[in-house]
Amino acid sequence: MTRLFKRGFEAHLFVWIFAVVAGTLILLFFIRLSFRHIDTENLLEDRTFIFDFEQQLRALSTSESVSKVLSFRQPVTLRFDCDFIIGKTYQRKTQDFLFTPSKLQGASFPVWTHPWEFPFPIASFFYILDKKTKIVLIYDEQSASFVENIAFPPSFGITLLKIQDFDSEELADSLSSFSTLHLVFFADYRAISNLFDIFLTQSLHVVRVDLIQQTLTLFDRQSQTSTAYFGDSMLLGAFFAPQSYVCLQERAVERFFDFVHLYEQKAGLLAGKLATRPECQAPLLQAQTFLQSIRQQQIADLIPAIAVSITETNRQLLSYDCPALY
Repeated sequence: MTRLFKRGFEAHLFVWIFAVVAGTLILLFFIRLSFRHIDTENLLEDRTFIFDFEQQLRALSTSESVSKVLSFRQPVTLRFDCDFIIGKTYQRKTQDFLFTPSKLQGASFPVWTHPWEFPFPIASFFYILDKKTKIVLIYDEQSASFVENIAFPPSFGITLLKIQDFDSEELADSLSSFSTLHLVFFADYRAISNLFDIFLTQSLHVVRVDLIQQTLTLFDRQSQTSTAYFGDSMLLGAFFAPQSYVCLQERAVERFFDFVHLYEQKAGLLAGKLATRPECQAPLLQAQTFLQSIRQQQIADLIPAIAVSITETNRQLLSYDCPALY
């Protein structure tokens, strides 16, 4: 009796253990499946949102210059890395030029689009901000006319401050609610490195602009970088995206030389059709040769000289009532 009882008990115990193990495996399978389903839903939601976000921006680019506040049903977080829009589970490479802080948070973002023409139309630039980022422009008498005439949309809440009224500690106290600060100096200010010791709790980026040389210097806590800017539209980009400005500028320069090739071909085609009008053909052939040599070099420092030359060629063509390059 005792032996039979033990065998029955062991069999019963084995069945119980098997049921527990099998049940656990089945439960884990469904838990894993549910998490995969949630991840797939999040990926699809992220992908759809980023795609729609990009399409809304491109709809704005059909206008020469326009501002709008993009609103969403719930707060979102987007990250930007030069030519990538990054969500929680999905990232998308974009061909657009998005001058924005590295992270946007909120349920609405003001957007301003402006054409980049240097001298011919090249691209639309997008400037985007959130409520956690503050831009302050500090200027002197020499730069006052330029700064005060920038037509920033009111939705950006950009602050203009005269250099004589600039007090770094007072400014730090008044802007303590912002997580990111972009301070743009048009005035001579020698204590930029000290600012990073004052604005300790915030992500601080400093831009120093030289309007005469058309250069700017970008400062963060670790380094500083000096570079040129090509036109006011590109300069504005540094205010909104100092952390990724250099990369965006490099992309814009590549786009510029793509257009140089197009206008080189256009000059050649027009010159061929205007053989009976030497006053038109001569400057067009000259422009074609010039643009061809420039395109082969692709040196960014030559862009201002290219713009001057093409502008003069265009003026000359129009003065003779010839078809213009742009």
